[in-house]
Amino acid sequence: MLIPVIIFRIAYGYFGIVAAIASSLTITVGMMAYNYKKKGRIGNMLIISLVLTILSFISYLLSSNEKFYFIPSILQTVVFVILVLYFIIRKKCFVFLLIKDFNIPYIDKMDEKEFLSLNYIWLFLLLLRLAIKIISLTIAGLSFETLYWISFLSGDPITLPVIYYTYRFFRKKIKTYYNETYKTAP
Repeated sequence: MLIPVIIFRIAYGYFGIVAAIASSLTITVGMMAYNYKKKGRIGNMLIISLVLTILSFISYLLSSNEKFYFIPSILQTVVFVILVLYFIIRKKCFVFLLIKDFNIPYIDKMDEKEFLSLNYIWLFLLLLRLAIKIISLTIAGLSFETLYWISFLSGDPITLPVIYYTYRFFRKKIKTYYNETYKTAP
């Protein structure tokens, strides 16, 4: 996840926003091709990444303002907030949508309702990310570079603890499910 960010930053520093976006597109398309060749399909998150990068490039071209590069990121967060709210209303687990890209044993056999509490943690995280991004964009005088780092830090780094908690939560539930379902008598 960090390699595209580092390459984007280097390309932006030396060649500007167009080269940085082009490098992001190239890396994303390369990762999609690799996944398709390796697994025979392309993951949901790579498709979302490609669409957002294309939207960022279009936003920049139409406005000639580097700050518009961040609008798709805000829109993505809004879409995820709406999705989580939809999942909360429907009593479904939002994280199940995200983990479809991974082959997790037994998960398709488990009751999704056991994971509903994760929706609220993800909703809080997404609302926090959205607030940080909107507030930073509305502050006059922030450079593209400052906005880039705010956007980055309000993205992956603050998401990592929630991802870790989600992983541990799933791992515990899967272990319990396995022990209850496949436990053999001595």
